Amino acid sequence: MKILTSQIAILACSVLLGSACLAQNYDYLLTNGMIYDGSGDEPYRADIGIREQRIDAIGSLQNDTAKVKLDLAGLA
Repeated sequence: MKILTSQIAILACSVLLGSACLAQNYDYLLTNGMIYDGSGDEPYRADIGIREQRIDAIGSLQNDTAKVKLDLAGLA
C-alpha cells in the first residue's frame, strides 16, 4: 500500500509540474481581441501568440508570457 501511495504522489507531482511547463513565451502576446477568421462564422474572443513574426497560437493564452503584451479589448 505504501508503494502505491508513493506512485500516486509522484504521478500527481508530474502532472502539476507538467502543466507549468506548458506555458509558452512569445515575442508578442495580443490578448482579449475579437477574432474574425474569414470563415463566415461568428467572431470569438481569443488571445494571439506571435513568435518570430508568425502567429504561433490562437486561443486562451493567459498563462503565457511575452516580451510585449498588448490588451486588445474592444478591438478586432
